[in-house]
Amino acid sequence: MTARLAQLELHLPGLLKLLGEHLYSDRRVAFRELVQNAHDSCVRRRLEDPSAPESRVSIRLEERDGRAWVCFDDNGLGLTDGEIERFLSTIGRGQTGAIKQELGAARTEELVGQFGVGLLSAFLIGDRVVVTTRRVGEPQGWQWICDGQQTYRLEEKDVASEGTSVAVRLRDDARDLASPARVREAVRHYAGWLETPIAIDGSPLSTRALPWSDQLSRITPLELATSLCDDRPPLAVVELAPFEDPELGTVPLHGLLAIPEGSQLSVREYGRATVLIRRMLVDPRAEGLLPRWARFVTGMIDCARLEPTASRETVRHERVFAAVRDAIEVQLTEALQRIADEEPQRWQRIIDAHAALLKRWALDSAV
Repeated sequence: MTARLAQLELHLPGLLKLLGEHLYSDRRVAFRELVQNAHDSCVRRRLEDPSAPESRVSIRLEERDGRAWVCFDDNGLGLTDGEIERFLSTIGRGQTGAIKQELGAARTEELVGQFGVGLLSAFLIGDRVVVTTRRVGEPQGWQWICDGQQTYRLEEKDVASEGTSVAVRLRDDARDLASPARVREAVRHYAGWLETPIAIDGSPLSTRALPWSDQLSRITPLELATSLCDDRPPLAVVELAPFEDPELGTVPLHGLLAIPEGSQLSVREYGRATVLIRRMLVDPRAEGLLPRWARFVTGMIDCARLEPTASRETVRHERVFAAVRDAIEVQLTEALQRIADEEPQRWQRIIDAHAALLKRWALDSAV
């Protein structure tokens, strides 16, 4: 039998069904992915031109011919027709990932995207996607239209301003998302710590920068820790710091750990942390990064070197994950030792508040 070389065919409707039913657990991730794309476009513009105007991302809800649309606008770099063909219309080939490879991690730390499947998430909630864009410095704009089928339409379009607009026509079963309150809640959940200004129907999404940010309007470590402890002041706050690894070099670990005022073994245990990657929420209650014995601790971890899974809902357990996990244990242990040595009264309050949990884990460790 003669061998022959053939090309794999991609059935887009089937892929969209796969993504919707098995890759993403929450269809609101469409908002996260589309905000992420807009944010990265703005960052790419600043990388090319440090004097670029202040970045902005705006989200609008519209009614067109009796159908609900949600639109994501940015004043970022925009796309040429060639870039639309190479990146927007090629599943798995993301422009952000290509730029990261070209410029390296140090210069592209603010970029969030990676896999080149973000736009597909729009079809979790919509049955038509219209992208209107004009590349910075280019006189001609373009419009890309896809209904979730094998084909798309690309045509020249007069576009008044540089940047990109992504308009999603919501499916009937996603009309519950067509309200400013639902959109605001979803965007705040996933992108509430991004430093690119975001407005929803003209109203700014009020946020404060993280304690380890360079922004002036920062939330304090105590305020953030309190919010992570069910709005109750914690007994102690441990601020995480970058560390050196013999193989990885400097790992930009940021975040904080909080010891709440009490835990209930049968109802509420901590031992989980919110994980951000480049300030975008990946996992609100991640397990595995905190030590097994630290069930009385909660926190927020932000590390640009951690790698998300394709769904961006969890973190891959690989070399960087292990290094970050070990560094967190070292930093937490050292902080607890300092409290025990220098603040015996605070240390006693921690022991009293979590005695049952500490005893249980001490027994488990002794077995």
